[in-house]
Amino acid sequence: MGYVAVGLAYWAHPGALAAFPAAELAWMAVSPIALACAVAAAATLVRRTEFSPRLLAFEARLGTVACAVMAVFLAGCSCWVATGGQRSLFHAGLIDVAGVTMMALAFGIAQRAARTAWLGLGFAGR
Repeated sequence: MGYVAVGLAYWAHPGALAAFPAAELAWMAVSPIALACAVAAAATLVRRTEFSPRLLAFEARLGTVACAVMAVFLAGCSCWVATGGQRSLFHAGLIDVAGVTMMALAFGIAQRAARTAWLGLGFAGR
C-alpha cells in the first residue's frame, strides 16, 4: 500500500519520474489498478459469505469502536487544521485540509457500515 501512495505522489512531479527505470514506472502505473482489483475481489468475497450471528455481533461492536476512535482522531485533526497548526515546525496547509476532508468522508462511510452491521445483526436471528 505504501508503494502505491509513493507511486501516485511521483506522478505529480514529472521531473522526478525521469530518474526511475522503465520497470518501476510500469509498476507505478499498474499498482493502483492491482489495488483496486484486490479491493473489489475482497468486497465480492465478503458479500457472498454467510456470517454467523456471533460473528455479526463482533463485527457490529468492532465497527462501533472503530467509529469512536475515528471520531477522536477526526476531532483532533480538525482542531489542529482550524488553528493553523504549529507555526514553527508544522503548519496546516491545503493538503491538510484535504486530508481532514477525506477523513470526514471516511468517517461518514464507516458510520454507515457500522449501522448496516447492526441492522444485519437484527435480521440474522430471523
